[in-house]
Amino acid sequence: VVLELIKKLIKKYPARVGGGIRTAEKAKDLIASGAKKVIIGTAASEPLLMQLPKNNVIVAIDTKHGKIVTEGWMNTTEFKPEEYINKFDNLCSGYLYTIVEKEGMMGGTDIEAIKRIKEVTKNDLTAAGGICTLEEIKAIHDIGAHCQMGMAIYTGKIKLPEAYASILKY
Repeated sequence: VVLELIKKLIKKYPARVGGGIRTAEKAKDLIASGAKKVIIGTAASEPLLMQLPKNNVIVAIDTKHGKIVTEGWMNTTEFKPEEYINKFDNLCSGYLYTIVEKEGMMGGTDIEAIKRIKEVTKNDLTAAGGICTLEEIKAIHDIGAHCQMGMAIYTGKIKLPEAYASILKY
């Protein structure tokens, strides 16, 4: 039921789709159904990514205290995000980098960590986790990355027009 709803939405609206995409077949089906990008997290591997069109793939880099976490953030690995980038940079078009311990906390994000990740990749980078001020949005934009926000928008702390205006160059 959920997959069918997602397919209806991506036929009508351009979207990135992620969460539970663990096979090349499911990723290809979502792309064929209209997903602009698929986000591969736990299942990210060279054999899987090599089966997919690079321009339609984002690799999720979820970290907790600097280590990659998988399986819905429940499994902490010994891998650092830079290792994932070195492994996957030629197999994807970008990354969704989530600083898990900051996610939903409204306490700010780690701009320096985002900057370090952006310096390692030639690809697109979207940062998530704790972003809650216009200053952070601008700093992330100045690094050359994008923001993905949740709680700051849901709670009204940041208004989308203000967020957009904060990155405009006059």
